[in-house]
Amino acid sequence: MSGWREMSQNSISDAGSWKPMRTEHSADKLPAGRGRYLLWLEPPLVSGSGHWVHFSWVEESFCIRDYINGVSRRQDPKTDASEIWRKAKDRIHCRGELHKPVQDFEFWKRKLKELTEDRPL
Repeated sequence: MSGWREMSQNSISDAGSWKPMRTEHSADKLPAGRGRYLLWLEPPLVSGSGHWVHFSWVEESFCIRDYINGVSRRQDPKTDASEIWRKAKDRIHCRGELHKPVQDFEFWKRKLKELTEDRPL
């Protein structure tokens, strides 16, 4: 039996471990619960030109930390986390190297500047 066939049969019999894939359509939907991502935001959501910011949320409450400009923003009656998520031009999940405390200002300022400079136009 080929490796693929063995893997397929084992996976099918263990159907409980399957999870839906994030499709292009589902990428516009804010993941449920809470999370931390870097978002590429453009004016008027950020000052100056577009750049990476740190975005964290719990349900519809959120905080955008713009380390490059040294400012932060939270939800208000006109804006919720889902709206910010949909308006992002790009997203990077904060895991691995990016799973750092938000208080590590030096790391975040350096990293977000680096990512902004390296982003293809």
